[in-house]
Amino acid sequence: MLTRPQRIVFVGHDASLSGAPILLLQLLLLLRQQPGITITLVIHRGGPLMGAYKEHFDVILLKPEGYGKKKSPVQRLLEILQNRRQMLSFKRKVAAADLVFSNTIVNGRLMKKIAAAGKPVVTYVHELENVIKDYKRSGDAVYPGLETGVIAYPSQKVKETVLQYYAIPESRLRRLSYYFPFSPDAAQKARAAEDFRKRFHIPANTFLIGGMGVACDRKGTDLFIAVCAAVTRVNPDVQFCWTGVFETPETELYLRQLVAEKQLGKKIIFTGPMPHSYYNTAAFDLFFLSSREDPYPLVVLEAAFMEVPAVCFSPSGGITEFVGEDAGWIVPGFSVEEAAATMLRLAGNADAVHAKGKRACEKSIALHANPSLILQQFREILGLSGLS
Repeated sequence: MLTRPQRIVFVGHDASLSGAPILLLQLLLLLRQQPGITITLVIHRGGPLMGAYKEHFDVILLKPEGYGKKKSPVQRLLEILQNRRQMLSFKRKVAAADLVFSNTIVNGRLMKKIAAAGKPVVTYVHELENVIKDYKRSGDAVYPGLETGVIAYPSQKVKETVLQYYAIPESRLRRLSYYFPFSPDAAQKARAAEDFRKRFHIPANTFLIGGMGVACDRKGTDLFIAVCAAVTRVNPDVQFCWTGVFETPETELYLRQLVAEKQLGKKIIFTGPMPHSYYNTAAFDLFFLSSREDPYPLVVLEAAFMEVPAVCFSPSGGITEFVGEDAGWIVPGFSVEEAAATMLRLAGNADAVHAKGKRACEKSIALHANPSLILQQFREILGLSGLS
């Protein structure tokens, strides 16, 4: 892949079970198989994905999960000292590296601390307008090397957003598609679907519409609930299911109050956290991306692997690029009524759902399970960064 060895420091914001950390793990597992690349992984804050990171890589963890919550002054002091030791290790690795790869545009605080090393920077942007504006105000989305380095982006919408908010020439931007090492397994899919429905007491013949992610305003979980109410009022045989944690206890209280006000009862299920698996969406008949802002959500791609097509809102972000006219349905605006009408039509049209589900799977495999494509894109990014 490379004419000479390259040492790359990859910097992750956290180790949560969310899109960017999961995608970073998959990218690194692919890259470590390539001759000439030495990987150092630095994670700012710990989380449930740390076990998977540590299983495959030596990790410099700056702040373990729960950092800053120690009540004992002695424990707090030890925590601070450990953080300083890890930060010194981070700086030493950067000093010896050829390139720094930030897996988010909001790593500003960390990137400023290593700016003196003067290393080339690649920033993999997974964020859109509202997140970027918020973090620019705090200074976390502005750092040395960002506007003079290379920007990797997963969707056209992310590219357009970067060009809008940063003085970066378009020639410094390159696509880096999300990657999953997936190959279809019909038997495993069937088992996963059956197990999921049994676990949550969902009949096999119930039309199941699923959503996934951290339940919050940005993910549009309130819209998910509103559409559920509109659909099940007309067709009570349809079931809705949200997989993932609530952003905060206050968010959970608000959303459960919405469910109670709309008298949805068991028409909507919140599963809580589940270990990451491509087969978590296997039981769904339809995936509903209710997000208000989502750069290029991997959950839609994972659902596509299971031949589950998606319904999404047109202003939601980059996923409309994938869904198009053949891998799902795009609802104009954020219309609850249009989304509900679409789902009511589809609940009685298995052929249409199956046809677009099959095409979604084909697209997701071609675009996101093709290691040769990802490696070619990464090679171009290294070349633009002055490495080859």
